[in-house]
Amino acid sequence: MTISESRRFVMQIGLRKDLGDEVAEILLEHLPPSGWSDVARQSDVDRLERRIDRIDERLGKIETSASSLDAKSNALRTSVDHLVYAMWAMGIAMLTGFGSIFGLIVSKL
Repeated sequence: MTISESRRFVMQIGLRKDLGDEVAEILLEHLPPSGWSDVARQSDVDRLERRIDRIDERLGKIETSASSLDAKSNALRTSVDHLVYAMWAMGIAMLTGFGSIFGLIVSKL
């Protein structure tokens, strides 16, 4: 049950009347402001730490995979660049060959 400020105040008045001001204040200082359901236990914190550790491990694997993909992408880009260069060279060689053949044909005419 969540304790409202008005109920907390009523409790404080009763505690002061029955136990005295100092003891009442000490008791109220040990109560959470919004109820015990909002307080984390050590086991809750430990469970969250384990989940964060697992997430960190997964992120590390993702970063490793991303680095590997970057390396493969760069290698593929280099291979494509070499292939394009080779195709240009073949095209130029073919045009040169055709030009030579055309030149021989024209010269024989």
